[in-house]
Amino acid sequence: MTMKRKKTTAVLLSLIMLSGSAVLSVHATDGWRKVYETVLTEFQGTDYFVDDESFGSMWNIFDINSDGVPELFVSVSASHVGGCAIYAFQDGEGIRLGEEEQFFGEWGVTSACQAESLVKSEHFNMGLLDVAYYHFDGTSLELVDRFSNDEGAQVGGNATYYHNGEVVTKEEYLSAINPYDAMHWVNDIGREYYFSQLDLFKGDIPPAKVPVVLETLPDKRPDLKTALLYGGIPALIIALISAMVSIIWRHS
Repeated sequence: MTMKRKKTTAVLLSLIMLSGSAVLSVHATDGWRKVYETVLTEFQGTDYFVDDESFGSMWNIFDINSDGVPELFVSVSASHVGGCAIYAFQDGEGIRLGEEEQFFGEWGVTSACQAESLVKSEHFNMGLLDVAYYHFDGTSLELVDRFSNDEGAQVGGNATYYHNGEVVTKEEYLSAINPYDAMHWVNDIGREYYFSQLDLFKGDIPPAKVPVVLETLPDKRPDLKTALLYGGIPALIIALISAMVSIIWRHS
């Protein structure tokens, strides 16, 4: 390899390392990794664990309240009655959220809204819809609102609507639930990783798989610093690399 080629390679590697340093990682040093690995290992020894590669138990992590520490979602199975057990990292332990042995969602997944620190648990069975919203305060999940109706089981528009256990009119029902529907929800949380992938906790879980959502709704656009960090700076570095490589090869 000629001296110019060596120099070109060194410069190129340096620029690549520089560009990589602009990519933010999500809390790579945290104690929750080992704790969640232990929770999942122990879950495999329970009656809830379904050992099936395509249909069985899976898991995911999601930061419900945007505090930088994700919560653990354990999906029992992909069946209609399969929900998620949710754990939070507190005082060095994995604490299960909700009531004792409570599962959230159906088909093995559930939804969350980071902007409001909410978890949505929805069930639909035999024409009956039940939707519950829980607020996460960092330590517990507390029921905020519950809605249900039997529209899917009725013919002729004689459905009954409930809000927190009380019968209400359809108009009252929609007025109360529509604000939740307008929120930004991240759906299908729970079935991202297999239990055979627990080694992910020993290294870096791929950043794209740690869903810390950047809100981009019209009323909550990223500020200038965020826009530059995730858009402008990486684009500038890539352009710089391309220009430098072009100049070096032109004079080599």
